[in-house]
Amino acid sequence: MRPVCEGSVWETRCYIVDSNKPGPVIMIVGGIHGDEPAGSRAAEQIRHWEITKGKLIVLPRANVPALSRKTRLMPDLPEVYGNLNRNFPQASGESGKCDLSKALWSVVCIERPDWLLDLHEGYDFTQINSKSVGSSLIAAESSEIAAQARRMLDAVNETIEDPNKKLVLKGSPATGSLARSAFEILAVKAMILETTYKEQPISLRTRQHRIMVHRLLRDLAMVSHGHDFLVGRSQPIETIRAALYDGGGVGSSLNALEEDLAKMERIVLRRIGEPEVAAGVLNQFDLLIVPGGSGSK
Repeated sequence: MRPVCEGSVWETRCYIVDSNKPGPVIMIVGGIHGDEPAGSRAAEQIRHWEITKGKLIVLPRANVPALSRKTRLMPDLPEVYGNLNRNFPQASGESGKCDLSKALWSVVCIERPDWLLDLHEGYDFTQINSKSVGSSLIAAESSEIAAQARRMLDAVNETIEDPNKKLVLKGSPATGSLARSAFEILAVKAMILETTYKEQPISLRTRQHRIMVHRLLRDLAMVSHGHDFLVGRSQPIETIRAALYDGGGVGSSLNALEEDLAKMERIVLRRIGEPEVAAGVLNQFDLLIVPGGSGSK
C-alpha cells in the first residue's frame, strides 16, 4: 500500500498487487465521483484478487472527501475545479488543475500501466435516456481498445436480460478525464466503465464492474479465478467475513445497517445479491446478514 496526497484532506491509498512475474501492468481506479459508489466497491474487491503474472495498481477511493459526502463534485473547492474527472492534463508537460488530480496523475506517470480502467456510474440507462452515459463502456479511440471493449461488453451483457439495459460502446472519453489524458499523453490503453444506479442494487452494479475487469484480466491470462472473488484470503484469522444481502425485498434501513456494521472492528463486509448467491459465493463468508424489509417484494 502506498499513500497518495499523504497528510492532506485528499489522502487516499494506492494498492499494488505484484505477481513478481513478467506481464502487463493494469491500473484500476474507483471513486473519482463520490456519488458513484459501485466503482469504488468493485475496486476494493479487485485489489484482493490473485494474479498469475504482471501487476495490478488499484486506487479504490480516489476522491475520499466526495465519497464520504456522497457528492459528485469535490467539496470545498471552486466550482471550476469541482469535477475531478475534468482536472487532468490536456497536453504533455501539464500536471493537472488541483492537488488531487496532480497526485493521481503522478501515479499514472510513475507506473505507466498498459491498461487503465476508470470505474464510474450513470444516473440512467443510455439506451433509454441518451442524456446519460449509464450502462456504457467509453473507450479511447483505438481499434485494439475497441476490440477488447467489445469482449468486455459481451461478458457483462450475458448477465443482463433486458436489451434496453445492456451496456453499449461509446466514443472517446471527455477532455480532461483521467482516461483521455492517459491515452493521449502517455499512450495508455484506457477506458471508462459506466454502470447505472437507477433502480439497481449496488451489489449488481459492483458485480457488473467486476465482470468487465475480470474479462480483461482473463484475456491477458492474468487471473485464474472467477469474477465473484469477493474476499481476500489474507485476512487476519480473527476477521469476520460478512455478506450483507441487498436483493429483492430489502427495506430502506439497509444503508444505515451497513454504516453501523462498517464501524465494527475486525469485520470485512460485502454486499451481495441473487447472482452472487447463485454463483456460490457464500462459502467465502462466515456470516450472512439478511436485513428487514417487505415479504411481498
